[in-house]
Amino acid sequence: MIETAGRITVPPSRRPAPPRPHATQAVRLVGRHTEISAIGAALDRALAGESQLVEVTGDPGIGKTALLAAAASVARRQSVAVVSASAAHSAGALAAALAGRLAAFGPNERRAHAKALAGFDLTATGDQPAGFAERRPAPERALLRLLSAPDGLVILLDDLHRGADRIVALISDLLVHPMRARLLLVYAHRDRQASPALRGAVQGRATVTRLPLGPLTEADCARIAGTLPGSQLRALYRDSQGVPLYLRAYLHARDGRFATEQRVLLTELDLLSPGARRAVCAAAVLGGELEPGIVAAVAELPEPTRYTVFDELCRHDLVRPVPGTGRFGFRHPLLAEAVYQATEPGWRLAAHATAARILADRHAAAHVLAPHVVRIAVPGTTESVTDTVAILVDGAATVRDRSPHLAIQWLHTAHDLLPEHPDTLDDRADLLLELALALGAAGRTGAARETMHTALPLLRPRMAARRLRAVTFCAQLERLLGHRGECLALLRRELDETSPGNTAYRAALLTELAGTELVDGQLVAARAWADQALDAARCGGARHVEATAHGVLAMAHCLAADPAAAQAELALATPLLDGLLDSELAIQPEAAIWTAWAELILGRPWDALRHLDRALAAGRTAAHQLGVAYLLIARVVVLVAVGRFADAGAAAEDLAELAARTGTGMLRTIAGAVGAWIGLWTGDNPAAPYGLAGDDTDGLPALGWFAAVARGMRAEALLDAGDPGGCAELLAHRPPADAWSQVRRWETLTRAALAQGQTDLARERATMATSAAGRLPVPGLTGVARLATAQVQAVSDPTAAAVTADQAVEELTAGGSLTDARRAQVVAATARAAGGQVEPARAQLAAVQAALEHGGAVRLARRTARLKLSTGSPGRLRGKPETLTVRERQVASLVAEGASNREIARRLDVKEKTVEMHLSRVFVKLGVANRVGVAREFARSPRQD
Repeated sequence: MIETAGRITVPPSRRPAPPRPHATQAVRLVGRHTEISAIGAALDRALAGESQLVEVTGDPGIGKTALLAAAASVARRQSVAVVSASAAHSAGALAAALAGRLAAFGPNERRAHAKALAGFDLTATGDQPAGFAERRPAPERALLRLLSAPDGLVILLDDLHRGADRIVALISDLLVHPMRARLLLVYAHRDRQASPALRGAVQGRATVTRLPLGPLTEADCARIAGTLPGSQLRALYRDSQGVPLYLRAYLHARDGRFATEQRVLLTELDLLSPGARRAVCAAAVLGGELEPGIVAAVAELPEPTRYTVFDELCRHDLVRPVPGTGRFGFRHPLLAEAVYQATEPGWRLAAHATAARILADRHAAAHVLAPHVVRIAVPGTTESVTDTVAILVDGAATVRDRSPHLAIQWLHTAHDLLPEHPDTLDDRADLLLELALALGAAGRTGAARETMHTALPLLRPRMAARRLRAVTFCAQLERLLGHRGECLALLRRELDETSPGNTAYRAALLTELAGTELVDGQLVAARAWADQALDAARCGGARHVEATAHGVLAMAHCLAADPAAAQAELALATPLLDGLLDSELAIQPEAAIWTAWAELILGRPWDALRHLDRALAAGRTAAHQLGVAYLLIARVVVLVAVGRFADAGAAAEDLAELAARTGTGMLRTIAGAVGAWIGLWTGDNPAAPYGLAGDDTDGLPALGWFAAVARGMRAEALLDAGDPGGCAELLAHRPPADAWSQVRRWETLTRAALAQGQTDLARERATMATSAAGRLPVPGLTGVARLATAQVQAVSDPTAAAVTADQAVEELTAGGSLTDARRAQVVAATARAAGGQVEPARAQLAAVQAALEHGGAVRLARRTARLKLSTGSPGRLRGKPETLTVRERQVASLVAEGASNREIARRLDVKEKTVEMHLSRVFVKLGVANRVGVAREFARSPRQD
């Protein structure tokens, strides 16, 4: 018989059945496959005649009840009777269910075992007769032996932490004295709330299967959440802490369907005493870390009970102590929100008023007072309103970067309270400045710009620090919105209107202008502004301004192909940057951008990474969103250069999250290009090339040089996706003027030409790379140019290619370009293999594969492994197109002509997936790693029809 929710049904007879998959294979519960398998194994042992106990533990909402339901499904699929009950809902449910099963037996059995049913009451010992829990549970054992024969019995007990001392005694007895019965007992409880008797029953016992449930993984959460952008999924996982109940609550709250989870959470209040219930409601009003005295005052509890109510709340795991303090906190913000929403509106307002008064008397911080003030604030005298507005504005400034929408709410309330009066102009200017920053942090860039333009006329010259902050943030907003001209006009107008004597203010503006012109590639103008900034800074400017100006000059000299001048400026910029306090760097984290880029170009990537990391740690605020984006782009490029691909992927995710938060298409486009580029190495983004056809960076003039970097990344993605023509077309548009970008562009174009079978064109492009590297002769660039040459030489002269590639490895390693050095090692190894030096080639490829795997370049490591495998096959030391099948030869021939996978599929009238399958076999048979290798082999051999 099967019992479900109090109803008992008779299962079909246990006839011999044909073999079938294990019952657990059909049970689906996200993230709990291991636990379900363990329960299935325990059931198998129980059906073999040895009783089994399974303990399921975990925090509230972790999925204990769902796992018990899955256990019931496993049992039912094997036609085993199931009895389930919960100590939280009905103390008599288990006894009633067992009585229902007993009713199927004869009158003698019913009379003999009727008294044993009392032992299955799920109440605590205190509600039972004296000595009830201590007696040996022999009658209960006999009843279970009877009910589990002959078809087996599964008992599922939930919420056992709520009492059930007699059941605990039975569990303890079954552990000490296992019985021969077809019985599986699965019980679940919260380990934090378990009684000492329940903990002691299983401590040190090897006869119980323990299943502690932990948080779900981020991948599991993604399966539950469905299609969400990566940044939203990460935020959802972080906020839910991997707990299924909280995860679903956040998902439903997006659609206004939080009520179901709220009811589940509120059932935990049912067992509280009246005083504890008032305390938990007061705690929900207060929020944050809870001081017992303040909670008791808001709840109007007597002084002696202020601590005892927290003992009760902790026993029910509603609140938990904050380590190292005398305060407490809700176990999760969603529980606090559910309790808050359940309070009466009038009582809630009164509680906020009491909390505001108590906190004000204690001189609490503005962000602690603001949640209460915002709910009770009403217009009054100018003096009282000004104090209220100051609390809301200061509180919003504190929470803005982590909770921008909350900051906006407080600032809108403050705006409505503040009267239009000459005496409040300064307060209104500060309010609007903070509101613009909060709107920017929330991704409402257009509204932030409009608000900032309203604030600027109110920020008078004597408010220099705040006005400079407003002007620079407004300029950033203009660039984010694609208004390059408006950005420059704003900065120049502000400079023209600034007194020559205000040197510090002018120095800061001049530095902003220098950086803006440098982004746009206007090197002469950038150097002129930076020189003026240095002159002004020496007369009273801040150190971070001087550091930024020297960084701009270093990068400008790099882009102008003057490495000696760049090194001289770096020698001045680096000690200034290293000497800045974190508070100074937080004012202008952009100070590190250009110094880091110059260090990367000049072969000092580790110095660049150190400066980028420090700037990002100091300055991730709403006021520096564009600067932080520049820092993250630079960090991705540097991390890829030194072979730290996992860290580069994390930085790319940060950039994507920032782009989503700002709500601007420009940053989203660049973040997409960066993500696609990272996916080439790690394989985490196999769909990276989708949507990359055409030049999406055409609409990014306001991001100038960074748009060109993104264009190069998109071109690499297209080439990797089998579209060398699209790659070449993209790079032919808006060619860069600086040597660093040109060398890398020509090397990519060389590979594109080889992939199209155009060896002569590839040779011309490799020559152009060498010429560009001659303008900026630093090891990292000359090595890239040699790499281009080696790839062309490999088509017809593998011996020369190996020598040139080895030289490239040396130069690239010296320049800190470790990833490019590994690419050069692969070229050298394949050239050696083509020349018959198989074992050295295999050893070199093995070393490259290990380095790539260590750095997280999983996708490239797999390619290298395939190439090593094909190199080691005696028949494939030098692959021949003649070894291919007819269809493989057709695909390879079209690849050698430069056709993309899509074009090949169209011409052969097959699916793209079919082309990919044939191409992977072509790679193995020819012993090559990419399309370039296919084109090279066809160039060596006569054309086949």
